[in-house]
Amino acid sequence: MILKTFGCSNTRGAELKNPSISAWPVLVGKKLNMLVKNYGQGGASNDQIIQDSIEKSPKTEKLLIIIMTTHPARVYWPIPDATDIEFGKKHDGYRSINYGRMHRTQFVPNFKPKYDPKSGILRSKTYSLWVKYHFNHDSTIRYQRMQFKWCKELLESRGHTVYMFNWEPYNDSDEEIIVQNKTETMNDICQNMLKGKSNHFLEDAQEVWANYVYKIINQNKNKK
Repeated sequence: MILKTFGCSNTRGAELKNPSISAWPVLVGKKLNMLVKNYGQGGASNDQIIQDSIEKSPKTEKLLIIIMTTHPARVYWPIPDATDIEFGKKHDGYRSINYGRMHRTQFVPNFKPKYDPKSGILRSKTYSLWVKYHFNHDSTIRYQRMQFKWCKELLESRGHTVYMFNWEPYNDSDEEIIVQNKTETMNDICQNMLKGKSNHFLEDAQEVWANYVYKIINQNKNKK
């Protein structure tokens, strides 16, 4: 059996000296004596995490899958390259954009979408209008909650074993936890431990969280 993990930078192992050795997915795999494929992506949205987990978990493999949710304020948005717009080419690439840093009423009069990697903002009139008139935080939480339930059902129907965890309780409200289960969040377990400049937990916290995840998996094994 192979262990596959999906999530954002908190799963990828951002700010660690050597993520291939010290990221929590690797540590969990070592404890379980399993080959690990970590698909965590920096800046990934929940939509992207779900899509990746479905695409990379075929029923032809027998997998242990661990998914960690991310900030609900990230939107999976189509990003065409400037050359594609200029020459009228079709482009189906998507990127996860953090709308939370954007002023909803301030629009940039630019008809060519440009992704600014430093700010995480898509400077597009279309995107700005969509966020202002169509993005609702509470509705998004409910929708993503439903998506993750469906994702788990689908992956389990393929014969995989699936665990889902939350990175944090958003706005410190249980009502905003995306994956509703009895497990604690990584932020809860490691809240007093060191973080890097970009707010990612460092090596010591990775070990603590890996121990917690391993404990949950073992508890479920013993119940069967």
